[in-house]
Amino acid sequence: DFIVDTTGDIFFNGQIGTSHALNSLTVSNASQITLNGNVSTVGNQSYGGPVVLSGDVTSHAANGSVAFTSTVDGAFLLDVEANGTTTFDQAAGGQTRLSGIITGSNGNTILAADIATRGAGQSFGNAVSITNDVTLSDNQLGNISFDSTIDGAYNLTIATDGMTTFQGAVGATQALNNITVTSA
Repeated sequence: DFIVDTTGDIFFNGQIGTSHALNSLTVSNASQITLNGNVSTVGNQSYGGPVVLSGDVTSHAANGSVAFTSTVDGAFLLDVEANGTTTFDQAAGGQTRLSGIITGSNGNTILAADIATRGAGQSFGNAVSITNDVTLSDNQLGNISFDSTIDGAYNLTIATDGMTTFQGAVGATQALNNITVTSA
């Protein structure tokens, strides 16, 4: 297990656990967490502070969950491949739009805040639950796709000049209040 608990800035300037996956990664109370490489764990990853991407990042949790408890920013691609739950508690791309975001086909995703991308779109490969009113937007031609179900008793707004696709049931387990799809 790799645990970092600090009120300062944390810089991960390279690959983490790619040769030998860490058991888990927990970062708590950081004022900023900079990721510039892929992160691989067997178990959970928890990012307890604002995350800034300084390169494309794949976060892989083979048998665990990945939790972003604060904001995620940076003009790069974020690919989360977790067999557990992927959680976005606060906005992703609110300050600096991510180029794109991907969640793998395993596990599930919980969205509690807006996600903003620029061009590479958003691809949710697993079941999505929204736990707050959420806007998903891409300000270029990025597609926004859902390969599985979407549930949650909240409003979902999707804004992109690309395509929006729904492959699974929308609101089958828990109906959404409203769903709005518009061009960006």
